Amino acid sequence: MKTSGWIHAGAVVGALILAFGCAPADDTTGPPDVRLDGDGTVGADADADGDGTPPPVDGDDVVRPEVPDVVEEACDQEEFEIARVIPDMLIVLDRSNSMFDEESWNPVREAIYAVTAEMDREIWFGLMLFPNVTGSPVCSGSTAQCEPGHEPLVGVAEGNGIPIRDALGPMLTCGGTPTAQTLQNARAYLDTLAADGHPKFILLATDGAPNCNSALDGYSCVCTNPSGGCSINNLNCLDDARTMAIVEDIRASGIQIFVLGIRTSEWSDILNEMAARGGTGGAFFAEDPASMRAAFEDIAGSIASCEFDMRAPDPSADPDRVNFYFDGVVVPSDSDGTCDNGWAWTDGTHTRVEFCGSYCDDLLGRRVTNVSATWGCPTVLI
Repeated sequence: MKTSGWIHAGAVVGALILAFGCAPADDTTGPPDVRLDGDGTVGADADADGDGTPPPVDGDDVVRPEVPDVVEEACDQEEFEIARVIPDMLIVLDRSNSMFDEESWNPVREAIYAVTAEMDREIWFGLMLFPNVTGSPVCSGSTAQCEPGHEPLVGVAEGNGIPIRDALGPMLTCGGTPTAQTLQNARAYLDTLAADGHPKFILLATDGAPNCNSALDGYSCVCTNPSGGCSINNLNCLDDARTMAIVEDIRASGIQIFVLGIRTSEWSDILNEMAARGGTGGAFFAEDPASMRAAFEDIAGSIASCEFDMRAPDPSADPDRVNFYFDGVVVPSDSDGTCDNGWAWTDGTHTRVEFCGSYCDDLLGRRVTNVSATWGCPTVLI
């Protein structure tokens, strides 16, 4: 199995074994000391009363054991490999100066540390900062204030809780909010991971509306600087139209965008629209350290998967002969189509299953050590 978490299993074919009941052989013997003639009647030397029937033994008629004419079906279970469907989530974190001014920088980092450490087996996390992060804790360069994030500070991978803490710890705030181009670059990076087959998500955490578009008219734009002054510095103009177009393009590529607004009720309508166009309904909002952590947990928990992918049996195999086990104990199939508890197919080709109810809870709670599967015996139903 590749470390990517997908299944890379060879085709396994379960065998059906039919055990047939054996028909009795030609019987040439009767009861003890009784010989049957070739015509099936009792020989004259044993026919004491001359009626052609065998004599009684100890006063009782002989009772022959019945040989059942039975064809019984047996099954031979063959194991095959399955792998959990792991989502990729790139956290795109705003480190603009207002994050420091509003005392959000330390609480939001602590929330990220906690959630990535807790869930870095269920989700492959990565981290990108903006503006202008190329590995340096501070913004640098003549256009640093509006330089977008170009590449992840930490690339998406399994077990990234500690690497994210180590990389994010020294970072300082600086600059504006070049959201549009940063999201564009985040999408370009995630596109390079397409071969891993994981569903992809962006989590944008920001405390303000997008700006940093030098093409906007500072005299007529909506100004994101609470003190105004966009006529002097048009980089503070609200860059909503370009950002929405990029969000829609990212969503059309199959990547969903979550939005977490941090102490930013003033721009809630903009952030809600970004989330809606990004395919996640509406933005999450957090005003204090506890709600920041809760929002990260809710977002991450909503994509943590109880789905498993398999490549054997192939779609031509009998889907009613598959069973799954948690630590050796069979998980019943929820056959009514609702998947309230147990497991159910999630696709018509029978290559992906979802565990539901308490079984999903056990997976997410890390109470299951081993998930296995067999093919060949009838599916155990609830």
